[in-house]
Amino acid sequence: MHGMYGYRTTAGKQACVDSFSSFAFAGGVGCPLTASWMNATGSLDHSGGWNYGTAVLPSGRESDTMFNTTALPAATSLSMWWNHP
Repeated sequence: MHGMYGYRTTAGKQACVDSFSSFAFAGGVGCPLTASWMNATGSLDHSGGWNYGTAVLPSGRESDTMFNTTALPAATSLSMWWNHP
């Protein structure tokens, strides 16, 4: 994978289980990873300011899938995406 996918803030155990399952399925069928992660974490309970999904990746690589396995050169710029209501 060409990006880092996680949470901008703490996420509880069930939020992680639900997110990872959805993300793994979407990624496994070839969906772009950044969109898959944002979709998987977008429906979580954000009450109290928690459970915001985030992705940090080389700029311009938002449409990469699990099948983009070519090594990349050092990034000259990064993009950060996150869910926020």
